[in-house]
Amino acid sequence: MLHWLIVVHGLAVMAIFLSPLALIFQLIFSLLMAVSLFFYLQFSPGAYTIRYSSFKGWEWRDLACEFSLLEVLSTTVMSPYFIVLQVQTDKRQNRTLLICKDAMLEDDYRRLRVTLKINGLKKNPA
Repeated sequence: MLHWLIVVHGLAVMAIFLSPLALIFQLIFSLLMAVSLFFYLQFSPGAYTIRYSSFKGWEWRDLACEFSLLEVLSTTVMSPYFIVLQVQTDKRQNRTLLICKDAMLEDDYRRLRVTLKINGLKKNPA
């Protein structure tokens, strides 16, 4: 995924310089493409891994490749097409993860929905 991001930004810069714009505008637009690439690389959420085990419960692996515990909140929304997973990390940070059906294999998506229904959705204390 990362290499495609770099390739697309590079192609955009090439297209800018092949355009009949004045040099100053070509430089400005190229600088904007560089800033865009920088922000994508710095602030892109990337891919996360979530898993469930009967011993530890819900866990997720962040971009630093470290697993940490999750608590699935009752505000999680499940539909046949997507899951809006509301979780609280072991550091008490609330996170929202959008999981679309077409982002994973159909069997994996079905298993995730079933596991969330059985083990995941806990009622928050009022």
